[in-house]
Amino acid sequence: MSHSKHPALVGMFQARTPLVDKAIILAALAIEPDFFGYVSQLDDVCASSLSEFVANALPDLFQSVLNGNMGVPEFVLQATRAYVRL
Repeated sequence: MSHSKHPALVGMFQARTPLVDKAIILAALAIEPDFFGYVSQLDDVCASSLSEFVANALPDLFQSVLNGNMGVPEFVLQATRAYVRL
């Protein structure tokens, strides 16, 4: 919030819920290679499973949200389901 007062960002931070937090983390995994690198190096993360998830499942799910074909709750649910199936 110290970097921007853009109304969309202000609204997003005011509406934060655990669901929104999960969606932000999933989106960051999908589009931020540095964030993926950080998460994959955490002690309790299986890097190979995370890599497979980010390469194979997450792009289509994320694109569905961006296209308006899927809402945030469904995105988080489907992404969680895809990761658990690995």
